Amino acid sequence: MDCQQLIRDQELVNDYVKRIGESFIAESGSKAYPIYDGVMNPQLYAEAKPRISWVLKEPYDVIDADGTPKGGDWPLSAIYDTENVYDKIKGNRTLNTMSYVTYGIMNNLEYADMPWIYEDPAVANSLKSIVHMNISKFPAKTYTSMGNLAAYYETWRPILLFQLKVYKPQVVIFGNVMPYFQKDLGLEEIMKSDDDRMVNYAVKDNCLYIDAWHPCLRGKSDAYKEKYVNGIVKTVMEHASEINLDFPANPFKPGF
Repeated sequence: MDCQQLIRDQELVNDYVKRIGESFIAESGSKAYPIYDGVMNPQLYAEAKPRISWVLKEPYDVIDADGTPKGGDWPLSAIYDTENVYDKIKGNRTLNTMSYVTYGIMNNLEYADMPWIYEDPAVANSLKSIVHMNISKFPAKTYTSMGNLAAYYETWRPILLFQLKVYKPQVVIFGNVMPYFQKDLGLEEIMKSDDDRMVNYAVKDNCLYIDAWHPCLRGKSDAYKEKYVNGIVKTVMEHASEINLDFPANPFKPGF
């Protein structure tokens, strides 16, 4: 993948997000500004095997005294622009789970065989190599209604589809938002996993689209988290040949 073209495309994304954001602020009087998402590190993403895009609901920043989101005007990549990403994401359930899933996919490992995130920087640092996208680019509260999310998708739909087009991911992991994209991406035919791994999927144009729960996993047990991580990793491994992926020779243990 051409890293320089990727940088140019990301600049286009940021410019588009800024313009839409300025228009929204002028109309609504919002106290918040967009948080720019997309490629976290162009060089690492261009070299990643596979190229993974996480698509979630919306970002967070600070909340006003009356509960109104504010802040923004910074790039999401700032979280990952550090020697040890774990130092910045301690206590963040969403990014913790994303770390294990991403590291597991890139190294063909199940959860039980991965190092602990707090012991090996490579686990959290795997997030430097991803695309991290949100449907809404504005900071929000920690809970979003499906009605609001549908409206956000319509607002940001052109840029969201442009992002997926230019980033050319080989694996897209949707955090409980895949239904919004199905029609636009032509993913009407979704396959359900034939076991209890908790994911559905579709393969189209050399890309694996995974429909999973949001990685925050609020209120869920460690056993549930392990099942979530392994379910996504196993789905990618099983469909690697369909999307032209070549993984390390590290087969899962029997029964995985």
